[in-house]
Amino acid sequence: MAGGKNIWENVIVFILIGIVVCLLTPIIQGLFYNSQISGAKSSADELASTIAVLYGNLSMEREIVLPFTMQFRENKTYDLYEDTTKISANQLLEKGNKPISGSIVMDKNGEIYAQNITYDNGIVCNMEIGKEMQCVRTKKTGK
Repeated sequence: MAGGKNIWENVIVFILIGIVVCLLTPIIQGLFYNSQISGAKSSADELASTIAVLYGNLSMEREIVLPFTMQFRENKTYDLYEDTTKISANQLLEKGNKPISGSIVMDKNGEIYAQNITYDNGIVCNMEIGKEMQCVRTKKTGK
């Protein structure tokens, strides 16, 4: 064949493309994983800030007994608790990633911590008092 490619040249091109795809797949998966973790952490940090704002707004109306808790529910809503008394139910989360379980608590000293804030993609976030929010994937998903 003058001027044209033979079958072996095409096979080599396809093999090289396959190798490039195999090398890039873990890199792309890592970027996707890191972006999901980053998104969940950002959302959980925002929710931790939200509880302080909610506490501030409510305490302007009346005295709020601590601990003050934002409990997340599977239908992507939350309930608010003053000490152990539910003061608000089924509040809709309007923006950001929406947790399906877990809680954020402002303890009796006014310190905020997060417990098992779980998202439907398997990412769980926790925050100890005075520390940064930490998020990890706990289950493999098909997403």
